[in-house]
Amino acid sequence: VIVSLAKTGVEGSEIYNITGTDQWVMIMDEYGEGSYFPQMTKDFKNFKQFRRALYSVDHLKPRHGSVTAISDNAFYDCGSLINITIPDSVTNIKTGAFFECAGLTSIEIPDGITKIRPEAFSNCNNLTNIEIPSSVTKIEEKAFYNCPNLDIVIDNSEYSIMVETDAFKGCKSVSWKK
Repeated sequence: VIVSLAKTGVEGSEIYNITGTDQWVMIMDEYGEGSYFPQMTKDFKNFKQFRRALYSVDHLKPRHGSVTAISDNAFYDCGSLINITIPDSVTNIKTGAFFECAGLTSIEIPDGITKIRPEAFSNCNNLTNIEIPSSVTKIEEKAFYNCPNLDIVIDNSEYSIMVETDAFKGCKSVSWKK
């Protein structure tokens, strides 16, 4: 079975039962993205993508190397998420990856991240400070929108990064090191 909502394919599916339920999860390695494409079913005919934040799949390793992207909406509305250290292998934080993670207070972004996609951290009301490394070349629309307690420090100059509309709107402060 090969199914994909992304432009890249998936392969190497594994199917797991959610203990004590009639639900099954099929997790496929998105080989072009370095992440997973999880889907849920009860009848093995109708699969739908499920919210990763509700289940623990992070201990699984893709067969084609390290995770290079945090998928669209990967941790959407995950209120129990408090702090995150993003692995050094990640270069792209995709659309809505941490959208509305109300409990999130801190996150470490490694040098090597190049893009922060739209609404990646929007509405993270308890996020207090973040340092964006010099490797970031693009911060897309509303990436940190409506994060009222957030102090952002960017290890670069305003002229070295493409910052799209409302990327920092509603944040406490933004400062540039260079």
